[in-house]
Amino acid sequence: MTKVFHIFKLFSKIFIKDRFNLFMIFFFNAFIMVIFGISMENRYENDVNIGIYGGINNKVYKQIVTDFESQKNVKLKIYGDNEKFKNDLENGNLTLGLSISDKKLSLFADNERALWSKFLQSTVEVAALKAYGVSPPVVHIVSIETRNKSYFDFFFPGILIFSIMQVGLSGGIMLLVQRTKGSLKRLKITPLRKWEFLLGYVSCYLCIMIIQVLGYYGIANLIFEYSFYGSLTNVITLLIGSSVLFILLGILLCNACNTVENGNNFNRFFVFPASFICGVFIPLSSLPEIVQKIAWFHPLTYLVEVTRKVANYNEALLNFQQYILGYIIMTSIIAYFSIKTFKWKENS
Repeated sequence: MTKVFHIFKLFSKIFIKDRFNLFMIFFFNAFIMVIFGISMENRYENDVNIGIYGGINNKVYKQIVTDFESQKNVKLKIYGDNEKFKNDLENGNLTLGLSISDKKLSLFADNERALWSKFLQSTVEVAALKAYGVSPPVVHIVSIETRNKSYFDFFFPGILIFSIMQVGLSGGIMLLVQRTKGSLKRLKITPLRKWEFLLGYVSCYLCIMIIQVLGYYGIANLIFEYSFYGSLTNVITLLIGSSVLFILLGILLCNACNTVENGNNFNRFFVFPASFICGVFIPLSSLPEIVQKIAWFHPLTYLVEVTRKVANYNEALLNFQQYILGYIIMTSIIAYFSIKTFKWKENS
């Protein structure tokens, strides 16, 4: 393991000396994270999910359904079970909740959803006026604590995975630079074996990713009071799994490209569109249908989706068996070809 540790130290020193790459990976994304978190708080939701419980035969209920059916971005969910209604509210599955009875209209909303609650209150009051005429029932706003998330809560898990992808692919570029310079060729003549070299390289970049995640989480917790609501074990498993996938993908990138320029072009092609179409900053549901279909061909989309639900809503990993199976298959294929095609020098 001494050889592995030497490779670990070697690539750590190379990474630290590359100041521009260091800035882009650690500080630029952190800067973007803070700016987005401050300037776009609570503005990400394009769809308003409203739950309605009770009063199916009530005049107000029928009027509200009629009024909201014409609203493009409003989605109604009808509940016959009060416990299910309350659970979905508390777990953040609903933006707002409306309980209807003959004498009382109760609007349930988190304090973070003050804008939406005022919007719904006025809409319900209009519907009640239409249904009852001059003396409609009063709409009571009930403040509750839910797991509805702010914009920062929405995009933070995504930017963690996105930054991990950047580090993994930049590591592939670093390998490519060393190979084109002939540095790897000199290592080949030493007793160092391929698996020892790759293990040291993977360990180095995995350590870099861990430091990056801890730094970002510290900023998120200090400035925005963000914390993982879901199982910490599940979140760590997802972050480490994502790190391994993108480190291996970086190695495959290095193997597939003959020049650093080609590697950088592929890196830009793979990374830049991902921030827009893979649900990192913008909900997938707000994108055109054709773009949503394209996004699901990118591994980042799956990892962002699962990490967000596990970190923010405490969903179990077993709920994503298909995604996990796809991840295992994809990682195994990439690992096989990364090791199989690895080369110490350019072919003559």
